[in-house]
Order: sequence, then structure tokens, then C-alpha cells
Amino acid sequence: MFHTQKKQFMKKYLVLALVAVFTMSLSLQAQGQRPKRGDDAPMRVTAKDRADHLAKQLELSDAEKAKVLALYEQQDKKREEMHAKNEKLREERKQQMEAQKAKMEEERKANDAELEKIIGKEKMEKLQKIRADRQERFKERRGNRRPGNPDMKPE
Repeated sequence: MFHTQKKQFMKKYLVLALVAVFTMSLSLQAQGQRPKRGDDAPMRVTAKDRADHLAKQLELSDAEKAKVLALYEQQDKKREEMHAKNEKLREERKQQMEAQKAKMEEERKANDAELEKIIGKEKMEKLQKIRADRQERFKERRGNRRPGNPDMKPE
């Protein structure tokens, strides 16, 4: 009697495990079939596609559909203008940062030249080595904090 119950119990778990594996494999397969974003297959839906879809959903008249299409085209145009404006601003900020960085580098070189006049060439070389070592340690610490870094050392 006990042996039969154990067999039935095992069969139930085996079936349950198979169902779980089958479900997971179907789920993973479905995820793999999604179209890729980017250069391969752009996912951009046009204003006409969106208007057609809405017209079907809400059973819009031709006049309503035309107005919706005009609205969607206007929204797309505004969105593209905003995107272009933001891209331009991003490029301007990048140029400003590069100019600021160059200016700071010039000032640092001028300051180092003044400092070298005061402390001498030998001590300046020692200071530059100390700075380089400090910068290397900083890079190591900063690099170790980034998630997914293959060189990350466990603490």
C-alpha cells in the first residue's frame, strides 16, 4: 500500500516538473522571437499605423480618422524637433566640457611650472610620481565599483 502511494506521489512530481520545464522552454522561446531593436529592425510605428489602429479600435469615421492622423503627424513632428534640439544641446554641453577641461589642464600646467620654480625639478618629479600613483589607485577603486566589471575584486 505504502509503495503504491509513493509511486503516485513520484508520478505527480515528475509530471509537475515536466510541465514546469515545458512552460519555461516555451517562455524562453517566445522571448527569443521578439524582433530586435536598433539597426536590424526598427520598431518605429508611423502616425498612419497608429491612426489606423485607433480607428479600428474605436470605429472612427473617415473624418475622425483624418483628424487623428493629422494630430499624430503633428505630435511626431514636435517629438522629432525636441529630439533634434536635445541632441544639439547635448553636443554643445560636450564641447563646453571639453573646452573647460582644456582650460583647466592649461592652468594646472602653469601652476605646476610655478611650483617647480619653487620646489625644484627633483621634488617636482617626486610629486608627479605621487600624483600618478594616487590617480592609478583611484582608477582601480572606481573600476571595482562598476557593476558587471570583469576585473571586480570581491571585498
